[in-house]
Formats: sequence, structure tokens, C-alpha cells
Amino acid sequence: MACAAIALEALGETADALGLELHREPPDFYETATERDFAFIERHRASAEALRYYRDLTVEPALARPVADAERDDVEPAQREWLARARRLWHGGKVAEAARRLRIAAGAAG
Repeated sequence: MACAAIALEALGETADALGLELHREPPDFYETATERDFAFIERHRASAEALRYYRDLTVEPALARPVADAERDDVEPAQREWLARARRLWHGGKVAEAARRLRIAAGAAG
């Protein structure tokens, strides 16, 4: 979940700078479940597919809402484009570049 943490941190900075609300509902099952809760949790955590699934569950809704809100709120077109570009990069698996774009959008707003 380190990639998700990087993206969420950058997204939080951007949302604050742009005056947008960040909606984050992290699925803590993946991070906190024990073998008593789910017998195969360690195998599940070791799975690249499961990591991607839970990362998407955490970041995608958090990223989608500010992008949509920016369209309705008083956010400059260039900043909206930075948000949209960051989302496309995230979808392409380029997490570090997505976080960099988000931080640029935050810096442009501040």
C-alpha cells in the first residue's frame, strides 16, 4: 500500500491547495486482517493482483471526486488538466509521476 500512500498524500496536498474535499474511505481489511479473520490473508497480501485491487479501492474514489469537483468548482483549467493527467497516469500504473503531477497542481494553486 506504499504506492497508495504516496498518491493519497499528494492528492491530499492538492485537494487542500485547490480547496477541494478529499473523500477517502480506505479498506483497512487488507492492512489489518489477521489469519484468524481470513485464513489466507498473508497469501492475499503477497498477491500483486490483490495489491492492485486494494490500491485501486483506496485511491480511485479519492482521485475521482476532486477531478469531478474541479469541473464544477472555481478551479483553473490548467489545474483541472493537471488533476486529469494525474488520474490518467495513475490508471497507467505510473504512481510516482501521478504524485508529481498532483504536487505540481498543488503548487500552482498555492
